[in-house]
Amino acid sequence: MKRITILFLIATYCVFNLYSQKVMVLQNGAKTYYSSKIADIQTNLLSGDTLYIPGMVIIESLSFDKTVHIIGAGYHPDSAIVTGNTRLSSILSFNAGSENSSATGIYIDGATYINANNIHISRCNLGNTSIANTSVNPVSQTLFSECILRSPTSGNDRSENTLFRQCILQDNVSNFRVNTLIENCVLTQQDGYASILTSNINLTLKNSIICNPGSPYFLASSAGLIFSNNLFVQGAFAPGTHSLINNVFGVPFDNIFMNFANGDYRLKPTLTQAFTMATDGKQVGIFGTDYPFLVPTFAPRFISIDNSDKLKDGKLSIKMNVEARNR
Repeated sequence: MKRITILFLIATYCVFNLYSQKVMVLQNGAKTYYSSKIADIQTNLLSGDTLYIPGMVIIESLSFDKTVHIIGAGYHPDSAIVTGNTRLSSILSFNAGSENSSATGIYIDGATYINANNIHISRCNLGNTSIANTSVNPVSQTLFSECILRSPTSGNDRSENTLFRQCILQDNVSNFRVNTLIENCVLTQQDGYASILTSNINLTLKNSIICNPGSPYFLASSAGLIFSNNLFVQGAFAPGTHSLINNVFGVPFDNIFMNFANGDYRLKPTLTQAFTMATDGKQVGIFGTDYPFLVPTFAPRFISIDNSDKLKDGKLSIKMNVEARNR
């Protein structure tokens, strides 16, 4: 990555307010709408809008019945140290009508409800997550990528074609029924008697690291699961109705990560077998594939922002130091 410094003029005072007063922006083509109030944003939202949310705490719930693409400033201290975190203390809901929506760069204290098809959530830190919790119809094509899911995640027996890619799953994943894929993830739960995967049918787990040492609750009420090319702390277990393909069992937890306690999920160089054992010949876990996990942020990564406090000829000078990303 290279570091670049940009000096440019912003022609409107509204953009200055975006940084200094935490103003949200709706954009759709040439249309731009600014507001600091959630009610105004939701009233003026048109289907297909992009909603930019700066580093701020939002107390109200965000509920959408139109297609929207939400871009926050990020949640990780490193990526949002200048802009501040975008934090939602209540609920994010994608309701019927919000199909094809997306969200990135948000820390959600409350719950996330997905009741529309084709929703993509990336680089977010999520609390309780529930798919099809109110929908009477199946909800399909939900994608979580490069997310941290701190709390239980449920498919409510009506989630179809759900993908978790390069995610950190810290709690139970349950009640997924049709074509669920968890790939290149880390399942961090280490309590041997805590639920991890329960009541799932037709779920595939591959190229992932499962930290739980194993218990009767590991696969409770699940059937027909496929485990392929995973690294397990747990010792080998009787597959029952499940399929086991090219997995490695009984790896001591302390031998796996560079610094698990501080959230560093890079593999220790001494764990040589893990670097080539995935189905694509690369490493298991979130740093596998051709596009390894990135510190979560919306590119570019801001290093510093130096806003002038005076306008000259209706223009504002802003000096930004940003860091380009590899992707």
